[in-house]
Amino acid sequence: MNCKCSNKLLWLIIILGVLLRLTDVAFPDFATDEAQFALNASAAQPPIGMFFFWLAQTIFGASIISARAVSIAFGIATIYLIYKIVLEFSEKKAALTAAAFASIFPTHIIFSKLAYLSVPLCFAWALTTLMFIKANKKPHDSKLLIALFLSS
Repeated sequence: MNCKCSNKLLWLIIILGVLLRLTDVAFPDFATDEAQFALNASAAQPPIGMFFFWLAQTIFGASIISARAVSIAFGIATIYLIYKIVLEFSEKKAALTAAAFASIFPTHIIFSKLAYLSVPLCFAWALTTLMFIKANKKPHDSKLLIALFLSS
C-alpha cells in the first residue's frame, strides 16, 4: 500500500472515530459520578485528570459537552496511538486495521462519550506503551527515556 493511500485511509479512520464519538454526546444526562468529576468535586481522582476537566470547562464553559470533551479528545487520540503501536511491530496494513477496530470498538466509543477518566487513562497507557517500545529500540536515546518517564 503506498504512503498517500495509507495516510488518507488513516485520516478516514480517525474521522470515523470522531463522528462516532460526537454522535449524541449530550445524551444521556450526567450520571452522579460524571457530575462529580465535571464539577471537580471528587477528591478520589488523580489531580492531572481533574485538571483536564477543569481546563475544558474553563475554556468552553461549564456544560455537559465541555466535560465530556476531555474523554472525546483522548478517545480520538488513542486511535492514533494504537496505529503507531502496531506500526512498530507490523506493516501499515495491520496498523490501519488495528486503528479501524479501535475506531469502531463499541465500549471505547461509549466511554469516550462520558466524563470519566477511563479513556484518558487508556490513552496514558497506550502512550506509555509506545514510549516503552521506542525507548527499548534505542536504549541510549535520553529523549525517549525522558518521554517514557513523563508518559508514565
